[in-house]
Amino acid sequence: MIFVKISICCSLFAMLFMQRQGLLTNPNIFFRNSAMKIKLDLSAHCIETEIKRLYNRALSDYFKKEVKGKGRIEKSIELTRRALENLDFAQLRIKYSPLAGHTDRSIVLAMDKNKISITIDGRPIEPITKDSFDESG
Repeated sequence: MIFVKISICCSLFAMLFMQRQGLLTNPNIFFRNSAMKIKLDLSAHCIETEIKRLYNRALSDYFKKEVKGKGRIEKSIELTRRALENLDFAQLRIKYSPLAGHTDRSIVLAMDKNKISITIDGRPIEPITKDSFDESG
């Protein structure tokens, strides 16, 4: 719980700080139409660990001096933060085995119009959130 509170504060500070910055060149982060998409590497760990790793890397990159692409870093921070706060990773790993990790399948985390989506090999899956599981269970 403390991690979430600290990360939210850091995210808000980072977003205020980087409003006037350029774009980051990262082949795993891309835009298609208005959606932001991040390719996830689940070859060594699960989806939750990968998203935490990407979130922490984005925060670290943001505070480095003279890094180009702060606008894209901001979007990456926002997407990964929302995923960490809202997705029910335990249920996702149970329902979709590739999300448990140790796979070479193509997994993409995306956000379009503030809605998080996940695809496995180009096929969209239902992104199970903590709220949706609480309501059904």
